[in-house]
Amino acid sequence: MDSGSFELLLSSAECIGCGKHRKFNRSLSATYSSKQPDESITTIFGQGKVVSQPIYDRARVGNLTVGRQSMLLMQENGLRDFGDGAYDGIVGLGVSGLARETDPDLSLLSALGVDSFSICFGQYDNEPGRVEFGTPVSGLDAEYSEFAVLGNDHWHIELSGVAVVAKDGTRTEIGGCSAEEGGCSAIVDSGTSLIAAPKEILNAAGGLLDAIGDVDPNCKGISQLPTIELTLGRGESARVVSLPPELYVANMEVEDEPVTTKLLASHRPGLPHRVDRNATHSVRATSDPFNDFRQRLHAATWHAQLSLAAAADPSTQRASSAGSPRVSEACVALFMDMELQSDQPGKPWILGLPLMRAYKARFDRKARTVGLAKLPLGTKYCTSCDHMTIEPPTAVADFFPAASLTATPLRAKHTVQLALQPQHPQPPQHQHRTHASLASTHPHLRMSMRSLHLPSWAR
Repeated sequence: MDSGSFELLLSSAECIGCGKHRKFNRSLSATYSSKQPDESITTIFGQGKVVSQPIYDRARVGNLTVGRQSMLLMQENGLRDFGDGAYDGIVGLGVSGLARETDPDLSLLSALGVDSFSICFGQYDNEPGRVEFGTPVSGLDAEYSEFAVLGNDHWHIELSGVAVVAKDGTRTEIGGCSAEEGGCSAIVDSGTSLIAAPKEILNAAGGLLDAIGDVDPNCKGISQLPTIELTLGRGESARVVSLPPELYVANMEVEDEPVTTKLLASHRPGLPHRVDRNATHSVRATSDPFNDFRQRLHAATWHAQLSLAAAADPSTQRASSAGSPRVSEACVALFMDMELQSDQPGKPWILGLPLMRAYKARFDRKARTVGLAKLPLGTKYCTSCDHMTIEPPTAVADFFPAASLTATPLRAKHTVQLALQPQHPQPPQHQHRTHASLASTHPHLRMSMRSLHLPSWAR
C-alpha cells in the first residue's frame, strides 16, 4: 500500500525477475482484457525499473469490487531485492484520481468510490500494519489534526519548523524551514522506509544527535536520546509532531561496504513519480544517497572512515559462509538526506514509516487533507484489524491546546480494514526474538539495510 504512487502494479506469470512471488496468470482469468497488446509502460522506482503491460481485469479489496480495473502486469522486474520482500505488487494510493496522467484510466481508489483511507504500522520488530478504506468503525478512531494538501500530485503538506528536545526538556530549534528561510514541505509516503530531509537541515541537526554515537550497536539505552519535533502547518493551524527515539532509531543490519554500496548507490531521488509510455527514463539527482546517508550518520553511528564493518562492535558481527558478505549491526537514526526537486514552494521532505509508526495517518482525497492522530508508544492498534481503540485518544498538538483541534469525520461510502504484512522482513535468526527482558521499556526496532524502501518517485 503505497501513498506515493498511483497504479495497481502486479507480478505476472510471464514476468522476468519476479522470483517466487505469487503471480497473476492472465490465462486463468475469464474477465481479463488487454488495453493494447503491444503497449508497455516503464516505471522507475527507488529500487530499480519495472516494465509492465497495461491491462483490465476485475479487482477486489475486502468487500469492494471493480468490474474492470486498469492495472499494470510486470513483464520485467528490475527492483533490487524484490525477491526478499513480503509483497507481490504495489497498490498506489496517491492523491490523483487517475492511474496515469497519460490516459483517462481511473486509479483503484477512484474506481472503488473510496475518498479516504488510513494507514499506520506496528512499532515492534516484524509487526504488520493496518489500512482502513472509508469511514472507520465506530469507536475505533481518535481525534485527528488536519493539514491541507499542497498541489495535485502527492500528499504534500507544509512543514514550518524542526526542533530537537533533550530529555531534560531543553528545546533547540533547527533552522531551515521558517518563512524567512523559504519554508519546507513534506510528502507523507507509506512506501518509504526512512525520513528524507534537505542536507543542510540534517547538517544543522547532526551535532544535537551525536548522542546516538554513545549507544551500543544493539540500541540499548535509546530512550535517553532526544525527541525530534516537526511543526506541520503554519500560524494558527500549526501542530507539532513528536518522534520519540524508539521510533526514529533502529538496530540496522548492514553488510560489508562493497555489497551495501552496490545495493544503494543507484537509489537516485527524482521528481514526483509519473509514468511515460515506451520512454527512456532518467532520474534527476544532486547527491549520492548512500554516501550522504553514511556521512550524515558517521558522527552518530559509524566512524569517519565510512567503513560499516569496522565501525560495528565485533561482538555483533556474524560469521559468514565462503563468498558471502559479513553482516554487522549498528544503531542508526532512520534519516537520510536527499535533494528533491518539487513544484511546491519550500524545501521538500519525505515523511516515511517512522511517522506512521508514531501517528495514524488519514488521507482524504475529497477534502484534500492529511490527518494525523498520535499513537501511544507500545500500542498494538496498528498490528491487526481487531476492534480496539487507540488509547488514549490523542491529537498531534504537544504544544497547542487540545481544544484548538478539530476532528473531521470521513465521508466515504464503504469501510474496509486490511492488515498489512511487514515491509521489512527480518532474517530467520531474528524472528524468534522476544521482548520479555525489555518489558518496562519500548523495544528498539530492527531493520535490514537490504530491505529498505527508498522513495519510489521519478519522472
